[in-house]
Amino acid sequence: MPIRSLGADQVRAVRILAQGLPVPRSSKLATQLAVSGWQRTLGGADVYLAARARVPKLRRSDLDSLVVEGQLCVVPAVRGCIYLVPRSDAPLCLSVARELSRARDERDAERAGIRPKELDELGKVVLAVLHDGGPRTTDGIRKALAPGSVRSLGEKGKKVGVSSTLPPALRRLEFAGRITRTPVDGHLDHEKYEWRPTDGD
Repeated sequence: MPIRSLGADQVRAVRILAQGLPVPRSSKLATQLAVSGWQRTLGGADVYLAARARVPKLRRSDLDSLVVEGQLCVVPAVRGCIYLVPRSDAPLCLSVARELSRARDERDAERAGIRPKELDELGKVVLAVLHDGGPRTTDGIRKALAPGSVRSLGEKGKKVGVSSTLPPALRRLEFAGRITRTPVDGHLDHEKYEWRPTDGD
């Protein structure tokens, strides 16, 4: 059978249709994202515009409600970026993000002088704080921890962009599926998140 080649216009049309544009495959955003792809969220209006393009009658409050209810999740995935994805896809996203960043995270930890198992120990304390006090921002967690729980990484840490042990500890907990992030106020047009333990933790 001869190989059929597609012209530039045909390739463009296929790409548009695969994205659910201009004809959405479902009126439900969670379903639409599952079939047409995850939406990158940059802390601005972009994710609202992308969602509305795929589900034309969607209102901003509808999208915010889906996130607050947990039907859609905000998680790291590919290229070190944060995406809005269906809840069922969140474990896959976290697994991909963890594997893609593993070598870099290990290298940065060594360069910053993070001790073996130090992040695991801090993670246990963070989980206890979240269980006892409810969802908190990163700063809220830091303030709730006992003095000395979080260690400054000094100049070594600054060189690799890691100021203390708390951010990498949260990153490790998130990749392991033990905590989840939810946008403060349920809005996606910023990058302020609250952390909470997962249901199974």
